[in-house]
Amino acid sequence: MPTIQEFIDLNPLDYGAGNANLLISSSAVNPPVDQTPVPPYYIQGLTIPIKSKNSKQVKSALLQVETLKFTYEGDIKNAPVIDRQVFPDYVYLEINPLESSTLPTDISTVLAETVTDEEFIFIPFFESNFFNDDYNVLINNNQRGRLNSIRQIVDRKNSQANPSNLELIILQTATKAELQDSNYTQRSRIQGRYLGGKLDSKGIPGQEPAIQLTQFRGSVHPLTSNVTSIKALNPSDRKEEDLFFTSYISGSGGNFEYASFPQSSSFLFREIQESNRFEKITSKFVLSVENNRVFTSNENGGVILEQ
Repeated sequence: MPTIQEFIDLNPLDYGAGNANLLISSSAVNPPVDQTPVPPYYIQGLTIPIKSKNSKQVKSALLQVETLKFTYEGDIKNAPVIDRQVFPDYVYLEINPLESSTLPTDISTVLAETVTDEEFIFIPFFESNFFNDDYNVLINNNQRGRLNSIRQIVDRKNSQANPSNLELIILQTATKAELQDSNYTQRSRIQGRYLGGKLDSKGIPGQEPAIQLTQFRGSVHPLTSNVTSIKALNPSDRKEEDLFFTSYISGSGGNFEYASFPQSSSFLFREIQESNRFEKITSKFVLSVENNRVFTSNENGGVILEQ
């Protein structure tokens, strides 16, 4: 009895052009003297030449076949391929073992070839090598993008300032862009890019969300006002409101506390009514009612002067 490796090394062309050999095994023999195999038999592999009997090149198909279909003793066998070895003239295909209760009647010895013509069907069948070539992309892996229903291609190859297809764009007849409509409508795409995230806490644009603000009572006045006049205003003549500033801990000798009023390193804020948001108080005089001090803010809302 030959070994599997002896079968693999046996060139099927030694038995004629277009010949394919089947590796059939049995787990028992009877009688042991002449090594006659007994059923059940198992078809474990095939050696198939890279050219068919009519000289058609089938190497690409053999390299990519996933299932072989062939007729065996009147039955159609579907053999899933699990491994393969490539030789100069043929390919060995290892398959999931197929059980059979009979041997081909025209096989006289285990190493002999079948003499009848049988058709092998390769699933899938490719005449060219798609999947086993390092320099080819996978089939169906490259396709054109979906065209947009509104947006058009702007041709700026010749001029950045004056697109060559400007008239077509104005007439809405330019080539549509390969840009899906969903890029501008699908929530998952537009939320971060166009809509942004909503901060339910009282977020401060341009500041850290976790920044701490301290509240004080005061009024806001334009820089064209006079500081002395602001301090002299009666409560009824000014619009008092709750204002806020960035408060930092300070102190020494083990005594640390947050400031109760704005300092030169503070930023001033006011709450936007019914919006749950804050805005910076920029380029203004801000009167602190409790200590009658006026703070001057710059264009960034930072305190630059205290009077």
